[in-house]
Amino acid sequence: MKGMRLFSRAERQALRVAAETVEAHQMIEQLKSSQILSGYRGAPPSDIDAIADCLERLSQLALDFPELHELDMNPLIVFEQGKGAAVVDARIFIS
Repeated sequence: MKGMRLFSRAERQALRVAAETVEAHQMIEQLKSSQILSGYRGAPPSDIDAIADCLERLSQLALDFPELHELDMNPLIVFEQGKGAAVVDARIFIS
């Protein structure tokens, strides 16, 4: 499996709650490295819908559990378009 580092430490950011698919896609498009997700140097496009789905589900989690203070997912592996995404490791901080 070939891989590339997509999001650098400098691009990490706190994301607002994405209640709808459109908002999640807008957040993804605002990333400096978003064009890599569309296919880069002959690589197939990534499953951007799976990333948006993750953002929506995390947003719902934050709304359902207001005591959730911080959530760190690292890395989120995004597969080819239509094949989904997988979180390798996650930490949740509750206040």
